[in-house]
Amino acid sequence: MRGTVLSLVLVTAGFSAALPVFEEAPVAHACSCPDCDVVRDAEVIVGGRILSWQPSEIPSPFDGAPVYLPIELDLRVDRVFKGSAPGNVEMVDFASYGNGKDTGEYQAPDRITWSGAGGACGAFDEDPRGKYIVIGFTPRYPWQANRLQVLFLGDGPSGERYEWAMARLAPLGGPYPPAAGNSAADADAATDQASNDWVFLSAIGAGFLLITLVLVLIGPVRNARHPD
Repeated sequence: MRGTVLSLVLVTAGFSAALPVFEEAPVAHACSCPDCDVVRDAEVIVGGRILSWQPSEIPSPFDGAPVYLPIELDLRVDRVFKGSAPGNVEMVDFASYGNGKDTGEYQAPDRITWSGAGGACGAFDEDPRGKYIVIGFTPRYPWQANRLQVLFLGDGPSGERYEWAMARLAPLGGPYPPAAGNSAADADAATDQASNDWVFLSAIGAGFLLITLVLVLIGPVRNARHPD
């Protein structure tokens, strides 16, 4: 009996000692990444205006009922902070547009809303058409908009939040126009230009050789017609 009571006391004491640990344990969030750093991790970071969006036929990576409707967004890029990007980017968002609930009423128009903050890392909490965004990407098809990659989203490139984003990006140097940098398109263009220049110079060289050959051949003929 005394052994049973002693065991209960030890278990109770152990549970009481562990209780603060459970209470202080952080609650995991579905869209959290404490070790992520978009400035460090993203291969491409751009700023630009979202011109439009439309439903996407790209399958959602989420399993189960279609809680969110994938959308494609047309982004007009006007500055690049890291990597290389074209002037127009089509990006997809898998977790912003929908009812945010696993119900059969998903397709009901009055239930569809913007719920990017619902925990699935959707980038948008409202219609993003016309918004200015600074966002990072890992350029793999499709270029995906993710809340953890968004540095700024607002009406225009200004304000306190935008200045904060610029401070984060300052170590990368100043922004540059889209399609600049060591992109594949630039490399191809440079190769084509070099090839065109080589053809042009080769044509000039061949012309000089032809003129020289003609002059060499004409010389003996003139000497034969006008002997000394």
